[in-house]
Amino acid sequence: MKKRTITAALIAFVLGVLVGGGVGVLYTTRLTASTLLLLTTGELHESAQHAWQAYFDESPPVAEWALSNHLAVVHELGEIGYPHDAELRLHELAAHVRLAKLANRREDSEAEASHMAKALEAALKSSAHAFCNLKADEDVMAFVTKLDENRLP
Repeated sequence: MKKRTITAALIAFVLGVLVGGGVGVLYTTRLTASTLLLLTTGELHESAQHAWQAYFDESPPVAEWALSNHLAVVHELGEIGYPHDAELRLHELAAHVRLAKLANRREDSEAEASHMAKALEAALKSSAHAFCNLKADEDVMAFVTKLDENRLP
């Protein structure tokens, strides 16, 4: 009888350690994932802020550089699985339209057309309902122009 009690206590202890360890690992994993999401979101918004400030306050070459760097951050986050696809598409769409506007100012119609095509592609790829009415270059341009008029990133 004493042997059974010790065996049962030992089995209960081992199961407790396994379940507790499993729950601990799940909690730690979730906490780590939340921290990484917070860091990547911060990186995205910092990049967007720099691009936005450069677009409105700096010379066109500096603005193009900042917007191109922001696009690189957006693409990098998309590749690593950033969970908010609609947010990435909005950043991509706005950056490409702003690059197209800058290309228009320097009379580079090829770059302008390329960026407008990429902006429209970003709008069409997005799952966001806000982009469902953006079906042509003019729609995309009007959308970002409204953002620019209100000085929104």
